[in-house]
Amino acid sequence: MAAQPVARRLEARHPRLVARAGLGAITCGLLLAALTVAAGLPVLNAVTTVVLGAGYGFVLTYGLGAVARIAAPGGLAGLTAVAYALVYVGMFSPLLLTVLAKAVPLDAALTAMAVLAAACLGYVSRQTRAAGCTVPDGRAVPDVRECSAGR
Repeated sequence: MAAQPVARRLEARHPRLVARAGLGAITCGLLLAALTVAAGLPVLNAVTTVVLGAGYGFVLTYGLGAVARIAAPGGLAGLTAVAYALVYVGMFSPLLLTVLAKAVPLDAALTAMAVLAAACLGYVSRQTRAAGCTVPDGRAVPDVRECSAGR
């Protein structure tokens, strides 16, 4: 929750800036988690937790903002419910990591997750530069900043 005010300020500058910041923080946090495990330094847990928490908060804020931008009139509640259901699927990642750690070293699994997060960051960054967006009535908006939070 502490990340949300910062995320909203980033979103006001550019809608996907908060997504890029969140994915960057998640990538760094997962690499820190891998380092924590590999080096056996539990003292890094606090730093890792803050970085991952900020990243997750940014990405959640971006996702809910995107839902608000694309929802049809009268469809916001249903679309928000779907978004939260998908977010909660991610809550199974610790269980997945626990199961995976029986076959693969935990630091390797965390590094692989960091690579996936970095790939998502690359994709979002390319989309930010390449795409405009539309508003609910179908008008194209050439400057992506105008699409932020329904503006």
